[in-house]
Amino acid sequence: MEKDSYYYYQLGLECLDKKEIENAIKYFLVSLKIGKHYKTYERLYECCKSINQNDIANYFLRLAYEENSKSDKVSFLYAKYLIEENELEEARKILLDILKRNPSYKKAKIEYEKYNMEL
Repeated sequence: MEKDSYYYYQLGLECLDKKEIENAIKYFLVSLKIGKHYKTYERLYECCKSINQNDIANYFLRLAYEENSKSDKVSFLYAKYLIEENELEEARKILLDILKRNPSYKKAKIEYEKYNMEL
């Protein structure tokens, strides 16, 4: 049986559940070599963030967002990153896009309102 990207993604998830972060990263990277998917980038973001490799984590988050800007969770995390980087106008636009798609996304609404009050 040929092993596809999903196979390695699942191995990465198993390692992530066991807190074996370095092994999870290895499996997720193998998965990406076979096929790109925003969820894999998102998981790499989580792994790198958990071991305080923030620059690499943010790189993977950006790739996740570029791969699927319609994911509310990824978009929200990316907007939060942009806020940290003081790229407020782009963050505001992303938060507004989330709220147009999903008006009940409470975290995005709170962050958007907080941003607008600071103007």
